[in-house]
Amino acid sequence: MSKSPQGNITHSKQLADQARKNEQDSKHLKSGLQCKYCKAIYQEKRWRPYADLDPKYVGELHESVCPTCHKKNSHYSDGQITISGKFVKEHKTEIMNLIENIARREEKRDVLNRIERIDEEDENKTVIYTSKNDLARLLGKKLDSAYKGGKLDYNWSKEDKFAEVKWVKEN
Repeated sequence: MSKSPQGNITHSKQLADQARKNEQDSKHLKSGLQCKYCKAIYQEKRWRPYADLDPKYVGELHESVCPTCHKKNSHYSDGQITISGKFVKEHKTEIMNLIENIARREEKRDVLNRIERIDEEDENKTVIYTSKNDLARLLGKKLDSAYKGGKLDYNWSKEDKFAEVKWVKEN
């Protein structure tokens, strides 16, 4: 059995299947769920920010866990972007601000599309885990566009829908 950056593929697939099942179970409801971690609400067959809550449902919310928080708590991610190189060390604050701005904009568009965690492996290397593989791809694309001269590489897993993006810039 092959290993993914996250561990056993079978275990990762089971976690992904459980997250999808939780999402499918909530789809038959019209509204009334609120994630106990991020406070997102499930209303009219869609997860939304709490600010979008229709006032007529305020007293009818039931505690639940959104698919993204379920994945985060299970340490399962659909995307990973690794940024490294001398340039990253020298411009760390600027690069992280760009990443946070892109992630905030994407989360406004889709409340389930967000950064799950950031691991600083050393001063030249940072790994960012995302709830959706498309966010990892987008972050890599935006970094490569903003800072010319880097090397961008995508690696897509067919089984788990996992995307691994690497961006390296030395100077």
